[in-house]
Amino acid sequence: MVLLNGELALAPIQSPKRVLDVATGTGIWALEFAQQHPESEVIGSDLTQIQPTSELPNLSFVQEDSEEQWIHDRPFDYIHFRYVYTCFDSPQTVIKLAWENLAPGGFIEFQDATMELHSNKGPAHIENNPLKRLFDLAIQGAAAQGRNIVVSRFYKQWLLEAGFVDVVEIKLAVPINEWHPSMRLKRVGQYSSRMLIDNLGGVAWKMLSVYGLSDEEINETVVQAKPELRNLDLEAFFPFWVVYGRKPE
Repeated sequence: MVLLNGELALAPIQSPKRVLDVATGTGIWALEFAQQHPESEVIGSDLTQIQPTSELPNLSFVQEDSEEQWIHDRPFDYIHFRYVYTCFDSPQTVIKLAWENLAPGGFIEFQDATMELHSNKGPAHIENNPLKRLFDLAIQGAAAQGRNIVVSRFYKQWLLEAGFVDVVEIKLAVPINEWHPSMRLKRVGQYSSRMLIDNLGGVAWKMLSVYGLSDEEINETVVQAKPELRNLDLEAFFPFWVVYGRKPE
C-alpha cells in the first residue's frame, strides 16, 4: 500500500502464526500478506465468496458473517480490517468478537477511511463545492439507514473500551487526485482518483436514495460532483486512519 510506504501492517507484529483478514473482499491484502509471510497461516473471511482460488499453501478463504459468532477453532495472533467503514451495523460487536478470537498478546488493526472531504487550503475553500455536498449528503444518507460511515474516528475509543492496551491511532490524509507535491502522495492521489471516479456514482445512489432525493436529483448531484474529482485547485483529501491495539497477555 503506497500510503503506508509499502507496509501491509503498522502494528508491531513479528511473525504471527495465525492471521485473519476480516471482510477480505477480493482477498488482495490476504494474498500479499501470505506471500510476504510464508511462515504464517492466513485466512480471509467475507460474507461473499468472490476471492480467487488460493494456490498458496498458507492462504485460505472462508465465508463468514463477522457480526455473528465466528467459526474459527483456534485463536489468531493478528486480526486485520481494511476499508470496512460501510460494512458493519455494529463495529463494536465485531471488535468484541475479534477480542474473543485473539490470542493473548495478539494485535488487532484497522486501516480505514472516513467519507469526509477536506481541503489543504481550509474548509472555506470547499464549503460550497458540489463534491463536498455529495460527501456530506452521503454521510447523512447513511445515517438515515442507521449506518455510521465516519466510524473510523471511534476505533481508538472502542478498542480501549474493549480492553485493548498499547492502542495507537495514526491519522493520514488521502489526496483525491494528483495535487500533492510529494511524488508518493501524488501516486496515492492517482489511485484514489480512479477509485472515486469508478465508485462515486454507485455510492451516491446507495446512500442518497433513502434520503428523499429523486432519481433526477441524485443524478444531477453526481454529474455536478464528478468533474471536481479532477480539480487540482481544491487540494482536497479524505482522512485515513490506522488504529491498532494489543490484547493483554
